[in-house]
Amino acid sequence: NKKNFKKFIPHYNYANFLQCSAYAKMYEELYPNRKIEQTVILATCEDGFVQEWIHTEDKIKEHQELFYKHTQEFIDLSVEPEIKSERKNDP
Repeated sequence: NKKNFKKFIPHYNYANFLQCSAYAKMYEELYPNRKIEQTVILATCEDGFVQEWIHTEDKIKEHQELFYKHTQEFIDLSVEPEIKSERKNDP
């Protein structure tokens, strides 16, 4: 069953990993004396099967770096059309 196969692929929850690591970073910035050592993501599938992913500091850091990378790519895409528009108006 194809649906069951997707249950076991962590890539399917990639955005959740990035979001969780971003929240961990925000928490640490708000509370500098506290450190997030572990994140846990739970996912419930259509058939009721529950998966969990537990990430430690190394994996959290890796996901935070990917989050920053994707955020910067998004910003670059947003800013680029404005720069092209400004260049058209230059004499």
